[in-house]
Amino acid sequence: MRWRLLPIGLAAALGAVALAQQSEPEPAGDLTGRWAGSAKFQSEGAVPCRYEGGADPPSLTLELRADGTGRLRLNLEAPAGTSCPAVAFESDVAEAALTPTTAQFKDAREREWNLALQAGVLRGLFSGTDGSGELVLQRRRSGPRAAAAEKTPAPSPTPSPSASPSPSPEAAAAGAGGTKGPGMKKGLIGFVGANIVGLGALLATSQATQDDSAGTTTLVCSPRACIINPPGEPCDCTSTITTGQACGQTDAGVPIRGACLPPALPCQALLSCNNGVCEDRLGSCPF
Repeated sequence: MRWRLLPIGLAAALGAVALAQQSEPEPAGDLTGRWAGSAKFQSEGAVPCRYEGGADPPSLTLELRADGTGRLRLNLEAPAGTSCPAVAFESDVAEAALTPTTAQFKDAREREWNLALQAGVLRGLFSGTDGSGELVLQRRRSGPRAAAAEKTPAPSPTPSPSASPSPSPEAAAAGAGGTKGPGMKKGLIGFVGANIVGLGALLATSQATQDDSAGTTTLVCSPRACIINPPGEPCDCTSTITTGQACGQTDAGVPIRGACLPPALPCQALLSCNNGVCEDRLGSCPF
């Protein structure tokens, strides 16, 4: 696949600049506590399995403590119509790097987790040798009344993945570990960059803003734009990064399946503008 880097420079530099110019930090002060919400995961292998977990009941729960420890639990049902196994995984968190709006750590399977707080919602990516995924979490408060008042909204619907014709040996690695498979020809290239996202672009999602005489510009949109080539040919894309871009004429980017035209009308974070339409990582130009 041919990649052309954006002229705005490296994602790490963009994240550093955006963070330095932050003018309205989250009032919460830290990310410690309990979080719950939805998660998506795609295993890596010759026949990948694609999982989409809901928010109610939560498919992912996370607890973070001030000393950098914590615990996470990931539960994903087997995709309908496939032979992919369900995912049930629990892991302690140790040595997490926490700031008031970001968190970075590794789980027991050496997956890297990069999270950022955006408008009270904890979003992020996780990646390992067995696959990659994304998450959307909200803070879980104690007590039944508070829990009822803070139900996590269901994520926007995404195109249903096609059924896998046969089981993937690597799919079970999400819950039981394993080695890296042969990989997809067109698949998780963007998620291989979890380190890059964690070091730079994901920092921009923590509501970094830059003051301007006309107002503020929010750096939380996706810079990725692709041209869909004929069948059998990979897409031509401007970037592997899907966050850290100024939102142009929009408040927070164009939503999934909306009409996009970067840089004036970029897609929301974790989406890609493919031939003028915003799609997620399972769309016409996977990442």
